[in-house]
Amino acid sequence: MTTLDLFPRPTPIPGAIGDWLAIFAGPFVAAIPEANRQAFATEVRETMARRLRRPAGRWTVDYGRLRFAAFKP
Repeated sequence: MTTLDLFPRPTPIPGAIGDWLAIFAGPFVAAIPEANRQAFATEVRETMARRLRRPAGRWTVDYGRLRFAAFKP
């Protein structure tokens, strides 16, 4: 490998964090018994709000980007 860069790229998301979680955490949430999913989602939203919800109410998720260049000999 020739280069590898990791840089943060905070990403504002449209709408509610619950929609984002449904898309990206769906397989993990599916492993939780259905009777417990709502409580789980509420706890995750409350925990994430401390770091990811801006004062105006907009959510910004932590996102990192890898950029690399590699060459096959």
